[in-house]
Amino acid sequence: MNDATIADAVAHLLVSNQLSGGIALNANCNMQPMLDDTKQSFNLSGLTVKQALDEIVGRDKRYHWQQQNHSIVLSPVSGMPELLKTRVERFEVDNPRYTLSAASGELLQLPEVKSREKQLNLKEGLQYIIGGADRRDILKGKVSVADVSMYEALNAIAQTNGGAVWRYSEYNCGKVNEFSITWIR
Repeated sequence: MNDATIADAVAHLLVSNQLSGGIALNANCNMQPMLDDTKQSFNLSGLTVKQALDEIVGRDKRYHWQQQNHSIVLSPVSGMPELLKTRVERFEVDNPRYTLSAASGELLQLPEVKSREKQLNLKEGLQYIIGGADRRDILKGKVSVADVSMYEALNAIAQTNGGAVWRYSEYNCGKVNEFSITWIR
């Protein structure tokens, strides 16, 4: 793989292997980019998915990957961003016309998530799908979870479509405190 950032390489690896998961990124005024965003080349031929993830993620020691249930999540070694740790009492989407973005939009409207956003002084940035919307973005089934973290609910949305990856980006600097969720497929 040539000319890819670490986040792009992880997303491509997961999507091309029909694996679901997420990428949690955060940055503030004093940090380097959220994740090394220089374009790099990765020689992943002949490697298992685990070996490829180790090769890719090993290039930025601030992040690590882990398998959680049936999802693979890339997150900061220092811990998951606080909003993503928000406990979700119950989340259900059963609408055959909903897209990945619409489902995550519903998640963001839950009272517990809205309350935590306010506590953390976070504003919602743009939410979108990388690659444009098409029929692959339509949920392929019902999403129903209870007593999970927000990132586990995002994993459940991704698993419904298999090979979908969420990307949470949070930026805190001065008066700017915002986050966004994008979908990669």
